[in-house]
Amino acid sequence: MLLAFIVGEGFNPSGLNQWLGVLLFPIGISLGMILAWWKEGLGGSITVGSLLAFYALHLATAGTFPKGWAWLVFAAPGFLFLLSSRISRK
Repeated sequence: MLLAFIVGEGFNPSGLNQWLGVLLFPIGISLGMILAWWKEGLGGSITVGSLLAFYALHLATAGTFPKGWAWLVFAAPGFLFLLSSRISRK
């Protein structure tokens, strides 16, 4: 599914911004979710931070935010991990 996003958005392997985008989404988000199984707060923070950095990078390079809601859906577990971490502290 993620490969379809990369291909559908038009990946240019010679562009640094393209590689930074792939580093943030899906790699950063996936690593954050994997880490969140052991450390909910840290993993959730990495996931949400990667998503926010991806949105900022896209805004800086393309002049708009990424279109569609699927970007948020893929990162939604990161928000839930952060919520779970917050609740478990209380």
